[in-house]
Amino acid sequence: MRNIRRRLMAENAARRIWMDTPIRFEDEHAKALCVGLCDSDGDGEVTPRDMAGVRTLTESNFRSHPEAPNIVRFHEFRYFTGLTKVVWNPFFKFSSLEEITFGSAFNLCERAMTYLYINKLKRVVFLEGITSIGNFSLLGAFDKTAGVVIKIPTTVKSINTNALGNNSNLTFVFRGLVPPAITNGGYALRQKQPVYVPDMALEAYRAAPNILWFGTEVRPVSEYVGGVNNIYKKARVVILGERRAA
Repeated sequence: MRNIRRRLMAENAARRIWMDTPIRFEDEHAKALCVGLCDSDGDGEVTPRDMAGVRTLTESNFRSHPEAPNIVRFHEFRYFTGLTKVVWNPFFKFSSLEEITFGSAFNLCERAMTYLYINKLKRVVFLEGITSIGNFSLLGAFDKTAGVVIKIPTTVKSINTNALGNNSNLTFVFRGLVPPAITNGGYALRQKQPVYVPDMALEAYRAAPNILWFGTEVRPVSEYVGGVNNIYKKARVVILGERRAA
């Protein structure tokens, strides 16, 4: 018991230090946006605590920020853990975006990229905790030449109307044992690949309504050419947007 208590104290201390350590942004334009939004002490740096303190993303401070069209990589978006409200279609003007990481804030991003249709996304990381891929949220967003593999987190309970429509050349891998509710849409997914699901849930997925919206047939994940270990190697982080293995 004493060792457990010591370990918990050490973990809490490490987390407090991490929360106040400046984030190393991959993209200077993403950093500039976040510094303007939540640099609490004016030192030109942003910490996880600063970003966790943001409650609202608005038209002026996010969607139409001058840096929005210049951002290519925005994996630090995951640090917005305290949001309670996000402007409609928040990434409408992020016309250069190719990579992003979403945490639970994605649940608030209504129609995240609707009407953007840039077909540029090559890598998206979804942390466990995402519960829904909302209406039109990634419509026409993925690079059609990149052979993107989309891994659906175990926590996703619904994939809504046209959430992933108007995309092609994607491979879908579902990680949850219970199929999410899938709402069909009018924008087609032009797929030539199977859908991969957990072996023990194969029959449940084959019986799930609209599952073939995402592929030609439902196959067990043990047959996935990327390897079953690659799909389940991370317990807390799900990668949505890795290039398909050769």
